[in-house]
Amino acid sequence: MAMILDAFVPMLGRMVADAVKERLDMLLGVPGEMERLEVTLEDLVNVLGDAEMKRITDTAVDAWVRELKDVMYDADDVLDQRRMEACGGDAPKRSFPGVGCCVPLFTCFRDPVLAHDMAAQIKELNRRLESVRRRSSMFRFVSASSSSVPLRQQPASTSNGKTSSVIVHADLVGEKIEQDANALVEALTTDDQRENVIVVGITGAGGIGKTTLSKRVFADQRVRDEFDLRVWVCVSQDVNEADLLWSVMVGAGGGHHHHHDATPDRSSLEPALQRGVSGKKVLLVLDDVWSEVAWNEVLQNAFRAGARGGTRVLVTTRKVTVARQMKAVHIHWVKKLKPEDGWRLLKNQVVLGRNPTDIENFKDIGMEIVTRCDCLPLAIKTVGGLLCTKERTSRDWEEVSRSAACLLGSIVRLHKLRALHIKGASWNSLEELGHLSQLSLLYLSNLEKARTSSVAKKPNLQGKHHLRYLSLECTTRIGSGSQIKDNIQQDKHQIEDVFEELCPPTCLENLSLLGFFGHQLPKWMSSGKMALKYLRSIKLEDCTNCEQLPALGHLLSLDFLLIKHAPSITRIGNEFFRSSNVTQMNQQMLFPRLEKLGFDRLDGWEEWIWGKELEQAMPNIFSLKITKCKLKYFSPGLVHQTRALKELIISEACNLTSVANFLLLSDLHLYANPTRNAC
Repeated sequence: MAMILDAFVPMLGRMVADAVKERLDMLLGVPGEMERLEVTLEDLVNVLGDAEMKRITDTAVDAWVRELKDVMYDADDVLDQRRMEACGGDAPKRSFPGVGCCVPLFTCFRDPVLAHDMAAQIKELNRRLESVRRRSSMFRFVSASSSSVPLRQQPASTSNGKTSSVIVHADLVGEKIEQDANALVEALTTDDQRENVIVVGITGAGGIGKTTLSKRVFADQRVRDEFDLRVWVCVSQDVNEADLLWSVMVGAGGGHHHHHDATPDRSSLEPALQRGVSGKKVLLVLDDVWSEVAWNEVLQNAFRAGARGGTRVLVTTRKVTVARQMKAVHIHWVKKLKPEDGWRLLKNQVVLGRNPTDIENFKDIGMEIVTRCDCLPLAIKTVGGLLCTKERTSRDWEEVSRSAACLLGSIVRLHKLRALHIKGASWNSLEELGHLSQLSLLYLSNLEKARTSSVAKKPNLQGKHHLRYLSLECTTRIGSGSQIKDNIQQDKHQIEDVFEELCPPTCLENLSLLGFFGHQLPKWMSSGKMALKYLRSIKLEDCTNCEQLPALGHLLSLDFLLIKHAPSITRIGNEFFRSSNVTQMNQQMLFPRLEKLGFDRLDGWEEWIWGKELEQAMPNIFSLKITKCKLKYFSPGLVHQTRALKELIISEACNLTSVANFLLLSDLHLYANPTRNAC
């Protein structure tokens, strides 16, 4: 069957391509339908190889392939029938596998009646093919074309969350995505002689539709015509340079030089990639990029040395700083859907293959679901998938709507739970966390109730490779008037041990610690081993007994840091920038991306030491906020270094008498401070 489909789909695609070239879409009266059929067929043939392998052990995939085969045969029958009618009833030779048709397709449409019938059948074929392709996303097939390449060591048979270039037309809703796509196509195809390779970025929050937009651009006919080669790679977080080079090299047509199970190193892969793109005008899509290293340090040299002028890199990333570090000349921000477009997207998830007319009866509930999903496409599609399993009754839809209000957690089975808040750290509640491998958002509060550190081992946080946000909380020990209460020494040691066992995974992006009442914050925060290399945001609040901040300067992705209500800290020095066990570190690698820094209500803080060894630290900081402290002066080293500082906010700094020499400030805010000089 694989041979039949592999031969037939390209053949049918070529026939449709010829039809498009001859502008038969105008004769048929179905503008765009022929091109849509061509693109759909191309996408389907690209995943056939993986589908044929998976169907051996997966009955659902087998059923999918059989349905695709049925549609293909029906399509062939349609073409044969029309050619017979055009030839006066003489049946032409069977056109597959791989045999050209005996009658030019153009001659089949001179009769307006035949053209009208053909148009209706092509629309129906597109509907059925769209249904088949839409369900293909459930199986996460790996594309065999250069358009979409799997990373090595990521077996095709596993659901690893990687994206592909295959576009689902049901996901394209509203005029905004077309406007955005047109703007990006223009940015990618406009002549620019500054460099032979130029980067364009798409950024926005997770689930907002960056990948869908990039797929739309990738499939655009103008893009297809402009570039000699189009390569799509999902980068994600945990990928090494050899995997990335291999993936792009295969996309560029160079994979046959290396076996898939071999382990070539960069020294052989980089030249192979350069040869693969040599003299070609390439569009490279890097989807879901978390660090500029993927381009700046791994792929860039091969492309700049080999690719022809006009080559473009389209990167999607949640972090605008990544696009900027890649020197993107144009950055497009993806915004949330409009409510009406959100409703259209929700409808598209549930109406395909079913009667669409009655869906409008549920619009009020549907709009409520869209609102609860915050108009985020990924959340809407998730809920839409659940609605497909429900009956079309108000009761079922209202039940799903209520579920959507609970962080979407209760709409999936427990082992796929994405968000969870556990209040009260009992042995049972923390042990059960160990089985929840898909969590991306986790709140643990009342951790003072965990009486032994062994309890804190139960959640196995380091094994949660999807965890992005973690909040560890104790009940605050700060009473009225900022007085510290319940100051029991035994409890302090206990909470230190508990927090030490709650070490998060490498993939963590946001960390919040509230109410920690130990003397020393967890050692894993100060690790110099790149343990938290993706951590972007840290908030430490109500750390009542901490006398020293942890060393955080090694966190290469950190761009936001807030220390709030830490009354026991009196001094901040080198220990804040690097751990004592780190003897050497590039000064520019100390807080290299930190942009916003806040010290709020450090009531006992008197001194901030900034020596010469820190003269290049925090090179990108632009906002500094200091409130309610006893700081006496700003170190000259600090004043000299923070050349990027644009915003300085100082409030209730009772001992600070002068704010001087911050020459590049654009915003200076002073509140409730004693009389001082500011210049």
